[in-house]
Amino acid sequence: MSNLIQDNNGNISSMRIASLGIVFIFMLTWAITSLKAGSLAPMDAESVALLVGALGAKTWQKQVESQK
Repeated sequence: MSNLIQDNNGNISSMRIASLGIVFIFMLTWAITSLKAGSLAPMDAESVALLVGALGAKTWQKQVESQK
């Protein structure tokens, strides 16, 4: 599990921690809201943009670092 937050050199990646934190907190909040409502809560465009932005930023960073 600790490999999930490490970069290729074995160092802890703060960008991975931030991305995982955003996704985890968002999905936990969504899951709790869905459970309380008794059905799947719809995701609005802003929420989807937050998730895509967090994951897209990490992907972009990885591409830039691998070009060095």
